Amino acid sequence: MTPSIKTRLKAIIGALEHLVLPALADADSIVQEQAALSLGHLKIIVMQVDDLAAKLQGKGFKVQVIGDAREPRSYANAIQEAAYLSRQL
Repeated sequence: MTPSIKTRLKAIIGALEHLVLPALADADSIVQEQAALSLGHLKIIVMQVDDLAAKLQGKGFKVQVIGDAREPRSYANAIQEAAYLSRQL
């Protein structure tokens, strides 16, 4: 099973918080700052991932959530859903 986008982002965030940032303790301040900013952006993206479809639907867009965004499954499921939806357009 393929992990969801949110799960993968959370794993990256955990690695940055617990491994990368502590290892940068002696690095230049600009390096530390950029790593912290990257971490902050990833946290914001995690919050936005779940809200995107709902926000678009609320603005009148027809939204079809497929692949890992719908539910973590195999690549074959995502390809099948995308092929099906493309024929519906």
